[in-house]
Amino acid sequence: RFEEGFLLFLQVAEAEPSAYEALVKHTTATFSTISAAINGIETELRGRGLAALRLADVLRSIQGLESEKLQLTAQLQIVRHALALDALRIEGSDDADGAATRISALRAEEGTDP
Repeated sequence: RFEEGFLLFLQVAEAEPSAYEALVKHTTATFSTISAAINGIETELRGRGLAALRLADVLRSIQGLESEKLQLTAQLQIVRHALALDALRIEGSDDADGAATRISALRAEEGTDP
């Protein structure tokens, strides 16, 4: 769902950031709730002996990897958004250059090229 929202955000030429920001806020809140629950489980496991301690360590490792993945995903989306904006600027520039070329050609045909 998060990726779908981001792709929609990229597809809209003049994207309304508030919808995407709301999605990010909701996703962040969901991750926070899940993380708090897992931290609670980890704490409980740490008080249950050696075997449970190993499982708690695995949970901590998974939490760290999930955090890293979330940071990398955010960085990737920042780059993807910048690339999409660059593509729109280039497209707009090409349109403007093309229009200027067509105007110059028409003026040349009319003999009114400045």
